Amino acid sequence: MRKRDLIFCFHIIGICLYWKEKAGLRRFQLKNNVMTNNKIRKPVISIVSRLMWFVAPSMTAKIIKKAFFSSRNMRVDDSHQTLLAKAERFEVMALGKTIQCWKWGSGPSVLLVHGWGMRGIKLAPLINPLVESGYSVIAYDSLAHGESEGDTTNFFELVESVSAVFDHIGEADFVIAHSMGAAAAVNLRSKNGKKMKFVLIAPIYDLHRVIYAFGEASGLHMPVYENIIHDVENNFGKTLNDVSPMTIAGDIKAPVLIFHDEDDMTVPVKHGEALAEKLEDARLVKTSGLGHNRILKSKELVERVIEFLDE
Repeated sequence: MRKRDLIFCFHIIGICLYWKEKAGLRRFQLKNNVMTNNKIRKPVISIVSRLMWFVAPSMTAKIIKKAFFSSRNMRVDDSHQTLLAKAERFEVMALGKTIQCWKWGSGPSVLLVHGWGMRGIKLAPLINPLVESGYSVIAYDSLAHGESEGDTTNFFELVESVSAVFDHIGEADFVIAHSMGAAAAVNLRSKNGKKMKFVLIAPIYDLHRVIYAFGEASGLHMPVYENIIHDVENNFGKTLNDVSPMTIAGDIKAPVLIFHDEDDMTVPVKHGEALAEKLEDARLVKTSGLGHNRILKSKELVERVIEFLDE
């Protein structure tokens, strides 16, 4: 078989395996197929990624970036569409791309920051209660999420997105952020001239560990994954540790309220516990039975957040 034929075969196999692992797309899920067995799938992915990297490293990097750095955007239901239609829309530029933003109400500003693969409207349960309590609320879709521009993205772009929106609105009085968005929001600590309060929901503490654990769980040949991560870091002139809450959260001097569910299987509660210990003025509220996303719909969370902002 000629080299170009090998490349073509690995290309097709790679796309199928990586997209299946990354997004769980139904069209690649073969019921009762041996490939649905994780014990077999992971070694196969490792072998294929290693062979692809050996034969065509540049193409392999493109495939993996497309599969692992393309966000899965959440579905927007009718209630979300109605809420978005009531907002004032505006746009912000970051890295030469457009970020779509929305604003509701008037008063002290609250910036909402969503997590990976989500949208600003994911924090919808907080919007109306905050507006009714006299706050203005700003939400946005990070680069390559929702209505914002971009095909692939990474954590550094999440940081660039939140920084661009923050600067555009002339700072914010409060920041409420979820999951990986919480880790990105912590990077606003150097802009915290007004000592704005943070509410961090299911936050990531050790970013480096989470990013690398994702690659290991997928079954990718880790030297391949590490090479791609290092390439992204070099493009931004920073390492994951440079922007990780584990490294920089201690710079936050303002009060921080942390919510984390003990049954969170996506970002374990130990991340919230470690972050609370790192911060100078933090309160940790633990919930149970809500997991990583349903916690955003918790009435207790909404009530405690507004109490915290009103203090």
